[in-house]
Amino acid sequence: MSPAQGAWGSPAHGAWGARPADLAAVEQASAGDWGRFSRAIGELVDEMNARPPDERASMLAAAPALAGPPWEAAWLCAAAEHLARRCGAQPPAWAGRPEGFALAAPWFPPQIEAMKPVLIVESPTPFRRRMLFVGANVLSRA
Repeated sequence: MSPAQGAWGSPAHGAWGARPADLAAVEQASAGDWGRFSRAIGELVDEMNARPPDERASMLAAAPALAGPPWEAAWLCAAAEHLARRCGAQPPAWAGRPEGFALAAPWFPPQIEAMKPVLIVESPTPFRRRMLFVGANVLSRA
């Protein structure tokens, strides 16, 4: 889908378009760009939080293609595992795909050099085991 066709965050939706409904939509919207990915994953978490608890796990069922950069595939798999456990469900089977464990080096969010020691300690297990180092509240929204 091209941006003009209405992907999340595209000109067709404006700056505050429809939220992604699943992690496949997050992948499609980000196209390997960290800034777009970060916004899209936050919007998905907001959408999940707006739904009744019994509907949240179903939002993780659709498997993304995991065709983007290795950091993105690892992030999508870690997010699926983390969010599933947070809502009391089993992670979807696709979250264990090899693409989610393909990072050749540890990954940290951009421009946080001074925070690296903290992120190494705080990173939730689904992220840490994929060599992603993020804050303890990485998928928490106010």
